[in-house]
Amino acid sequence: MDLETRLRRRLQRMYDQAAACDAGLLSPVNLPRGRALLLDLGYPEAAIARLPAWLLAKAFPCGNPLPAIAALRPRPASILDLGCGCGLDACLLASEWRENGKITALDLSGRLLSSGRQAARELGLARLAFVQGDAGRLPFRRSAFDLVTMNGSFNVIVDKEGFLRQLATRLTPGGRLLINDLLLVEPLPPGFVDEPDNWAWNIAGALTAEGYRQLCRRTGFSLVSLRRGELMAPVQAAELLLRRAD
Repeated sequence: MDLETRLRRRLQRMYDQAAACDAGLLSPVNLPRGRALLLDLGYPEAAIARLPAWLLAKAFPCGNPLPAIAALRPRPASILDLGCGCGLDACLLASEWRENGKITALDLSGRLLSSGRQAARELGLARLAFVQGDAGRLPFRRSAFDLVTMNGSFNVIVDKEGFLRQLATRLTPGGRLLINDLLLVEPLPPGFVDEPDNWAWNIAGALTAEGYRQLCRRTGFSLVSLRRGELMAPVQAAELLLRRAD
């Protein structure tokens, strides 16, 4: 069984278990989670206060994409939250975009999607659609989205070049990809990338800044911005904005 298949199965088990656990993905880990984690990442307290407490407990984002999305011009009309997990970002975006725009949220885990759908019903978010699927086989028409956001889901993709080539066809010309994930800043030990568990925690699949630049050149994207966050060697939290060629 190849690494990609092993990783897909590992991720599905991991996130289905997180959906079934009141404390979410971080239940066995002594780190901030739920509301405390979101506040640490800069999510607005007033915004998360409107969400169900049980949804916050299941959320484990890598970063907070909301300020970067709010700053985009022109404002995106159609957004895909790719690897949406329990639907935290999708629900927050749909709350902001109630009158204009459409939010679609895709994830591999049916159980996490059920959490997102339940939250959307409780919040009355009619313009938010949840779809179960695999990032390697996106079930959407061409030029369907102005913006794709990936909060902790880019690094678990093994074939990043193939993924970006596929994603480019689903973005409108000039469409953007916003990534919140871990950036590689130190070499990984030998054999580290061969273990699915190391991929599942977003480390084995991390790229360097130069790795992103080279990937963009090969796939028709440009790297618009790279904002670095907390250093946790051998990786560093980062937010990257990529733009598809016109």
